[in-house]
Amino acid sequence: MIPDGEFGQLKLKDLVTHSSRNVTPDTLWDVEDFDVSDDGRYIAYVVNDDGRSRLTVLDTLGRLELAPAGLPEGRIGNLRFDRTGRRLAMSAESPVAPRDAYVYDIEHGRLERWTRSEAGPIDVGTFVTPQLVHYPTWDRVGRHARMLSAYVYRPRTAGPHPVVILIHGGPESQYRPGWDPLLQFMVNELGYAVVAPNVRGSSGYGKSFLALDNGPLREDAVRDVGSLLVWIGLQPQLDRDRVVAMGASYGGYLALATLITYGERLRGGIDFMGISNFVSFLRNTSGYRRDLRRTEYGDERDNGTRVFLDRISPLTNAGRIRKPLLVAAGANDPRVPVSESEQLVWRVRAAGGEVWYLLAKDEGHGFRKKANRDAYLETVATFLQRLR
Repeated sequence: MIPDGEFGQLKLKDLVTHSSRNVTPDTLWDVEDFDVSDDGRYIAYVVNDDGRSRLTVLDTLGRLELAPAGLPEGRIGNLRFDRTGRRLAMSAESPVAPRDAYVYDIEHGRLERWTRSEAGPIDVGTFVTPQLVHYPTWDRVGRHARMLSAYVYRPRTAGPHPVVILIHGGPESQYRPGWDPLLQFMVNELGYAVVAPNVRGSSGYGKSFLALDNGPLREDAVRDVGSLLVWIGLQPQLDRDRVVAMGASYGGYLALATLITYGERLRGGIDFMGISNFVSFLRNTSGYRRDLRRTEYGDERDNGTRVFLDRISPLTNAGRIRKPLLVAAGANDPRVPVSESEQLVWRVRAAGGEVWYLLAKDEGHGFRKKANRDAYLETVATFLQRLR
């Protein structure tokens, strides 16, 4: 896979002549996985189509493109041909189906599910499939408003519903619909609609889009969330007066920045291991990733950059957080040190703000242990019920 131009494409290179040609057609999406049968007849590849995976099997002999029917509409990966080159194994999941193994018999056009992952006591039949929407943001591309994508999960009950804006981390990542019981719990049990946007700086939309939030453009991504709040206000089934911003890691920063910038439009915020000050974050994150993060956020050793990063950091503006805030973190986080959460909690409380703080002393970046995950789920549920 070669990032030729804006998107990653699949190319075939002749090692003798050094010439190359495209295997995949020109598309506005990245090729994210592929495999080739041993005899070279079949090439299977997956395209990330606005967050959803799309599988194609190319028959190079018959010049046919095959698209297996019946796969979950979500994420597909781990492509592997068997030794005969006539069967293709893969994993697939969706918001209503956990990850399972599937095998596609190419010659007979038959898809078989090989595993049946258990969901425990959860009634998967109550899970909802999201709707992909596009909303206009604050700037323009040419003569038209830039459009951003978001996945919207709506409760089956009558609205208008309170809303959780679920902001992904990264920032070079992307919200992609997949198996997420916590999200479905918020929708089915708490009655919240969940809106998961892909603001500028997200992956999956080309290299230029990925760079739209770099360095001094950081606050432009916050403005994208502001544009989403405008869109939410125009939807009759969404309650514009009951909106909560929620995010983890870099998404935690965006949730905090949204709470500061658009606090009058929010009911509260949830920050899970988020960045509260870019300067202290860059100084204290693990050394192996510090230069990589400087490329994204800016080099805090430069005086002008340091002043800018400090100005836009939630810690500097913590006194403007006037709505309830839930902060959760792991004490052993090597990526976003726990000090990022603790200094924010202290600053908001000192300014008279309301903060709930959940600290897991035996966790790192994210909660892995069941007891901690359960405690986090219970805390989030109680907090969101309080804000309804």
